[in-house]
Amino acid sequence: MYPGPRGYPPGPKSRTFNEVALATSVTSAAQLVTFGTAYQVVSAARDDYDIGYAGEILFAGLCSVFVFAPFILTALGVVHSLLLTLPAKWAGERLATRSPFKGSKGSKGSEVSKGFGGFGGVPLLCSVGVSLALGAAYATAIGWADWWWVALSGVLPLLGAAYAERREMSVADTWGFGAILAFTGVALTLGCALGAAKTGHYSAYEPPKLSRTQYVGVWRGEDGTELRLDADGGAAFRNLPHDGRDEDAPACDGDGTWSFSPDTGRSRDGAAVRGPGCRERIWQITGTADRPGLFLRVGNSEDDGVLVLHKETGEAKGTGEAGGKG
Repeated sequence: MYPGPRGYPPGPKSRTFNEVALATSVTSAAQLVTFGTAYQVVSAARDDYDIGYAGEILFAGLCSVFVFAPFILTALGVVHSLLLTLPAKWAGERLATRSPFKGSKGSKGSEVSKGFGGFGGVPLLCSVGVSLALGAAYATAIGWADWWWVALSGVLPLLGAAYAERREMSVADTWGFGAILAFTGVALTLGCALGAAKTGHYSAYEPPKLSRTQYVGVWRGEDGTELRLDADGGAAFRNLPHDGRDEDAPACDGDGTWSFSPDTGRSRDGAAVRGPGCRERIWQITGTADRPGLFLRVGNSEDDGVLVLHKETGEAKGTGEAGGKG
């Protein structure tokens, strides 16, 4: 019998460290599969600015699912467990021994500890609390603003460990449990995406189509970059990157010209902007019909950055037709 934290009733048979680590690791791996699928679904609905890695990542992901997934995901699950889940489980069980809600052994109050066998109830709740705090601390230490998803990533593996203890799973059963979790997570994610697509709430990203006249106006970026496109083909710009391939080059200011650059099949519609002493750059369309934008890739091929300008409010919105000549 698993003795349980001190002061708690005994649970199922003793689980070795390896058995507990396996349960948390395969649950973490299943969680990563679901997160990866959700990331791909969400990414497909966003503009990747034609950086070109999405297809390569998807292909590599499909290959890994059939060839490398058991090894890669298990390794990542082990790392996640060692850094977050197992320390949280250990600390939570010890905090639970000092909980005023544990009750005395054999008393009615001790029923609160039986949620998932020896590891459940108050010990499980304490472990979840430690996991949330530890995950948030990790995310804050490395500067991630979205700390909450790192904090929550330890909850499901803790529940998986608790369920495995209650069911007294063998190694084979634990692997099967992880596989079921992974397939269920992927199926639910894809099902939600298909359902949203059927109801019109989800679709793959498509850039808006603007006529030439709808490019006319003032486009501004968050860093003070400004581009004014006139109906007569004139242009004025401030703080534009001098060379689209060199983000450290001096800014380009002054007057110039622009022309409509149609979709060639390899690039989108956009505005080709030229100026004295400034290299011609094509600002391609992005955003939505309600809030169109122009973007320019800056940097080198190994570390692309994207500069995005949005049209001032009150300007004409996009339509379904592109057209016009510069």
